[in-house]
Amino acid sequence: MFYPEKAIAVRLGPAAPLAYYSPVSMAVNIYRYSFGYIQQVDLLFNLGGLVVWCIFGLLLAYKLYIRNLTR
Repeated sequence: MFYPEKAIAVRLGPAAPLAYYSPVSMAVNIYRYSFGYIQQVDLLFNLGGLVVWCIFGLLLAYKLYIRNLTR
């Protein structure tokens, strides 16, 4: 998340992709790119990933809201 990808891979080992695909990591990569810290960021992947996470969260919240509303 807030550490470089190499440090995460060493620390987490096979679980490193979980940190790479988390919404926090995607947002941090966008911030790093925006402020000029790193230049090799796939903005389309990170923005698309955040959109997917948001849609998933909204659908889950909608489902829980409707379930609680109809009880």
